[in-house]
Amino acid sequence: MKRVSLALSLLGLGLLLTPFPAQAQTAPASTPLQTPAANFQPLLAFEVGGPATARRVQGALASASPGVPTPLSVTVPRQVTGDALRLIAERRFDPPSAARALALTLSAVHDVQGLAQTSGRTVDTDTAAQVAATRVLMVLFPADAAKLARDLTGRLRPLPAATDRASWALGDAVAAGVLAFAAQDGAAQAQQGGVLATGEGLWEPLNGQHPLEPGWGRVSPIGLNRQNLPRVAPPPAWNSPEFAQDRADFAEQQSRLTAQDLALAHHWAA
Repeated sequence: MKRVSLALSLLGLGLLLTPFPAQAQTAPASTPLQTPAANFQPLLAFEVGGPATARRVQGALASASPGVPTPLSVTVPRQVTGDALRLIAERRFDPPSAARALALTLSAVHDVQGLAQTSGRTVDTDTAAQVAATRVLMVLFPADAAKLARDLTGRLRPLPAATDRASWALGDAVAAGVLAFAAQDGAAQAQQGGVLATGEGLWEPLNGQHPLEPGWGRVSPIGLNRQNLPRVAPPPAWNSPEFAQDRADFAEQQSRLTAQDLALAHHWAA
């Protein structure tokens, strides 16, 4: 599950850099608002909020004039990823929580991009994406919310009033949908793993140790459903030659740890 979450966060970044089809250059004022869901399937924006979030997105886009949305610049996903990684390091998120934070944040940017680019409306995709990502990060890192809000306003470029309002509204709507998913994905209960199984070959804590997110297997995946999750084979038996080789490889790796490797190990052991 940890590998799946991390892979999805990286997949999200790849999706962000994938261009969407070019839009028609200009639409007459009478052109009806396109339904985003008919052209693009968001990862998370409609996952939980459903029709209510869709109506909020429609309202945001309807407030903008018909026309061509600006494309998402590559600096936005890079900047958002940098912000998330910095906060993850500063707040010492464990690996599963870190992967989830990246996936949620990048999903918000991905969903904004797709909804904006299929809208036929003059929204500023960079603004909407930065608003959505910042709103998500503010909830994931509440102690940093005030600074994140200040940084957001300092980064955004001036826009015509109507475009600015519509872009902020789109970002807020997408963030609300992503956060609705996050509120019920089970991550808040991941520390509740029940009684750990014991026996030969199973993990046992040392004095003072606690299992890391033992209930993470029940956290809802992002961008996948349980039917199409990859199936991972169980490890070989404890006394098998394959596991003996794994243990030998692990011991050999431990003998070659650098000072940087040891510092990282002590960081996660603390």
